Amino acid sequence: MKVLVTGANGFIGRNLCVHLKEAGFENIEKITRDDNDTSIDEKVKNADFIFHLAGINRPDNDDEFKVGNTDLTQKIVDTLVNYKLSTPILLTSSIQADLNNPYGVSKAGAESAIASYREKTGNAAYIYRLPNVFGKWCRPNYNSAVATFCYNTINDLPITIHNADAPLSLVYVDDVCHSFVNLLINTP
Repeated sequence: MKVLVTGANGFIGRNLCVHLKEAGFENIEKITRDDNDTSIDEKVKNADFIFHLAGINRPDNDDEFKVGNTDLTQKIVDTLVNYKLSTPILLTSSIQADLNNPYGVSKAGAESAIASYREKTGNAAYIYRLPNVFGKWCRPNYNSAVATFCYNTINDLPITIHNADAPLSLVYVDDVCHSFVNLLINTP
């Protein structure tokens, strides 16, 4: 089985690739920021299962959210549909997909593309709306409030809490990866 991981060099992607290898999956194809449209198309066409983890969360400008989240997801879905493939796909989205901000709107657009793929083709498609993921290899001030809190504490930097009453839902990256690998193993 050829497993494709988009965003393979990112926080969750890097962890997932380790978990996949530990579970015995040897044929892991990766999409990173170095890939172009042609290589993405080829890798998607040849995949037996896609973990679509790639996305933009800290762009230089807000337009990059749509390009890196909604448009990339639509490109992957279009490739699958155009080649009449039945490849299962898992998308990592965000709890912010319900919010009316550029990031949330772009993640909602990616979810919509995946839902449309499932409706049009009947193929397996999964959307994971992840809360705050933490664990090894996450970066402070980038993709983890926990990493930022720990980094600032260790380096005697101020900690900013915008709303002390707001709940903070957390999930450990290894738990996410275990869930993903179990889904892969149990998908027909």
